[in-house]
Amino acid sequence: MSSIVIQNLRKEFGHFTAIDGLNLQVAKGDFCVFLGPSGCGKTTTLNCIAGLEEVTSGKIFIGDRDVTDLPPHERDIAMVFQSSLLYPHLSAKKNIMTSVIHSKDKADVVQQRFENAVRILEINHLLDKKPSEMSGGERQRIAMAKVIVRNPVCFLMDEPLAALDASLRQSLRTELTRLQKDLGVTTVFVTHDQVEAMTMGDKIMVMNKGKLEQYGTPLEIYENPKSKFVAGFVGSPKMNFFPGELERKGDEFVFNGSGYSISLESLKWERTGGDFTGIRSMGIRPENMRISSEEGPNTLAMKVYNVENLGKESVVILVRDERQYRIIVSAETKVQIDEILDISIDGKFAHFFHEA
Repeated sequence: MSSIVIQNLRKEFGHFTAIDGLNLQVAKGDFCVFLGPSGCGKTTTLNCIAGLEEVTSGKIFIGDRDVTDLPPHERDIAMVFQSSLLYPHLSAKKNIMTSVIHSKDKADVVQQRFENAVRILEINHLLDKKPSEMSGGERQRIAMAKVIVRNPVCFLMDEPLAALDASLRQSLRTELTRLQKDLGVTTVFVTHDQVEAMTMGDKIMVMNKGKLEQYGTPLEIYENPKSKFVAGFVGSPKMNFFPGELERKGDEFVFNGSGYSISLESLKWERTGGDFTGIRSMGIRPENMRISSEEGPNTLAMKVYNVENLGKESVVILVRDERQYRIIVSAETKVQIDEILDISIDGKFAHFFHEA
């Protein structure tokens, strides 16, 4: 396994900048997830690492080697795509072995890796089947076996679960994560699904408009988002944002919005980025807001817009000043559409952003 280092990477398509000065280091053996909306540059970054796209400027290192100008077959990487890309006329076994046709390893070594892949992925019953005889999940297992037999220094995966149904996605993401830990191979996984990112990655790189917004562990990104974009993109339901201004009153702070003031007794400087002046937005996650039995400090009146029942819990969608907010309640909590509720906000969990 090898680390992956990206230095000042820039990729332009004509006048469009897909990647704008990206710097990143993926440690050996890490499972790193590239997360962001469509068009943010995450797949382009993956393709640059793989050698499928020529970089405009910058450097890419895999291990100690500068691979910036090397063709894909010299980078010692293996890729898995959204489509399994199997030969339709070949059996699963023959499809797997196509990845080592040009291998310089001894036959017994390759055979041992093949048997290991079959055991890990539990695909022995599929070896004589052709792709048309397999389900989508089974085809992706065969695609994974192809990269394991290759024995590369890193895996690159471009939304390999996106075309599968929800139940199968959940099952395979568990298997992929366990497989990566068993093999210890440095892995980069591209997705726009923040649930996949949070549950699978050791580290997450959040991208937006070709730029790196934040890089860290799932918990770091969830608890300490560095921008309003990251705060709103990571988390389900997404973070609630209240417009207003932060005011200092002696040793305490108050966030003043339209017709309300939220007391922030335990405000820490790092939560304002070290500068509370110019703050225009306060973020509160749904789990840090609750229905209150009565009006009081840090309580806002909101109208129920809709209720999404999720089984063990429900998401209540609220409206105030033509803005929507979400809170999580137990399934036993009964509310009615258009009902007015008093919502209590826990200010010690507030996040602050300079963007309005």
